[in-house]
Amino acid sequence: MMVYQKPTDLILGILPHDPPLNLTILQAQQVVVGALTFTFEIIGESHRVRIELRQQLVMQEILACVSLNAADCWHYQPFGLLQNHSFARQRYQVSVYFSTTPIHLVTPQLEVQFPMVGGQIPVTQMRWRQQHDHIRWSTLHVYPSPYQSTYVYSTSVFQV
Repeated sequence: MMVYQKPTDLILGILPHDPPLNLTILQAQQVVVGALTFTFEIIGESHRVRIELRQQLVMQEILACVSLNAADCWHYQPFGLLQNHSFARQRYQVSVYFSTTPIHLVTPQLEVQFPMVGGQIPVTQMRWRQQHDHIRWSTLHVYPSPYQSTYVYSTSVFQV
């Protein structure tokens, strides 16, 4: 059975705890920066980034077609209108962009291609880079459509 997800089903949730979700993790990789651990995960056609300090969850970013309770989130943004969006909180910031023009990440560190839809392949990619005082990650989610594909690009920064 194939589940067809649409970019208008996406929700951005920034949470201080684990939501009651049963997520399927397709690929994951951890990056340790001092006492912080960043776990980058492709979950279905979406992503989650968990940030822990000494094995205690600090926060997590979820951009996915899931059901989150807005009251449980520090920040909750549905994308039913495919509007670009930015949010910042303390040492963290995120921006989400929608485009009908193809966007590609340069050398993604995680990538999952999904079964073809309408002759096109949906894909989720993640890339991150640690710099002196922060770690930056970018994601790309491609939602094919027979009429016009949607490219969802996010970029986030966490000050370490």
